[in-house]
Amino acid sequence: MPDGGRIIFKVPKNKDVNGLLEFINRLADEDTFITTKHKTKKEEIEYLNKIFQAIKEKKGITITAFTKNLVVGNGEVNKLGERREHVGHLGISVRQDFRNKGIGQALMKELIRLAKEFLGIKLVTLDVFSNNPRAIRLYSKLGFKQCGCIPKAINYKNHLLDNLIMYLNLK
Repeated sequence: MPDGGRIIFKVPKNKDVNGLLEFINRLADEDTFITTKHKTKKEEIEYLNKIFQAIKEKKGITITAFTKNLVVGNGEVNKLGERREHVGHLGISVRQDFRNKGIGQALMKELIRLAKEFLGIKLVTLDVFSNNPRAIRLYSKLGFKQCGCIPKAINYKNHLLDNLIMYLNLK
């Protein structure tokens, strides 16, 4: 790790709101694949409340990666519901200065484990921008297979990119 610290994965708590807010707004400044808009503290509190409700109802799980008190990654799996209650949609993000350190892979493995054990998920899906080879390699390494492509579905930095759809069978 850049600061020599350990990475801890845990469900975020209310007290983590400022760290999560700094994390998401840093991603917005970077113009990552996640977001382009800054969030307010009120929006981040609402996000946390949705996380807590999803966990309580076993409809989703969110894990945050910390080193000391710094948020360096975040990921979630959410059930799709009704006839797709056995399917979860996964998304992750890692702070720029902590990428290529194995955090994303470890976070994905933990999310997949929790999706299966806590949520009872049998199939995990995700979306990835076609111009994100680092993420595509990681997902493939973890066993995800590409099953679809929606051409020009994403407007990223004024370029229309394909949205790739990938899945992992957990049976």
